[in-house]
Amino acid sequence: MKAGFCINIMRQKDITGERFNRLVAIKFVKRVKNHYYWLFKCDCGKEKVMEKYDVTRTHSKSCGCINTEVSTKHGEYNIPLYKKYTGAKTRTRESNPKRHLYFDKGIIFMWNKYLEFKEDMEESFIEHCKIHGLRDTTLDRIDGNKSYCKDNCRWATYKVQRSNISKPIIN
Repeated sequence: MKAGFCINIMRQKDITGERFNRLVAIKFVKRVKNHYYWLFKCDCGKEKVMEKYDVTRTHSKSCGCINTEVSTKHGEYNIPLYKKYTGAKTRTRESNPKRHLYFDKGIIFMWNKYLEFKEDMEESFIEHCKIHGLRDTTLDRIDGNKSYCKDNCRWATYKVQRSNISKPIIN
């Protein structure tokens, strides 16, 4: 190994343990010319060797699982119901900046797949939209202390949604 190579590697910032979107750096793997490859672990559990620059500059946000989640298999990634689904699912993630409102309280999103959510919620979504319009149709948890699931979710207007917000207890 050339001495210059070792010095150059040593100048590279150690990113072990650092999080970049859904990826956490595990260890440095190799250098190819001026490209540094690291092993990353994704929130989905998969480990993948990726170029450091792509990950740290947010070109790559996951191992590829985001693309699977937004897959066009169902062909509905750009419709209102799917947007409601992804919005609620995103709120319950550990990586959500407002995690203290959901993740830290143990609130989880119980549907594993969009098609399961669609099966449970589409009919009531359509009915609510007919009465209140799409703009005033929100996914609401009946009990704000419980998770997103069929038995605890309903479609509500913003007015109803605001009356269901948890308020901090003041002593």
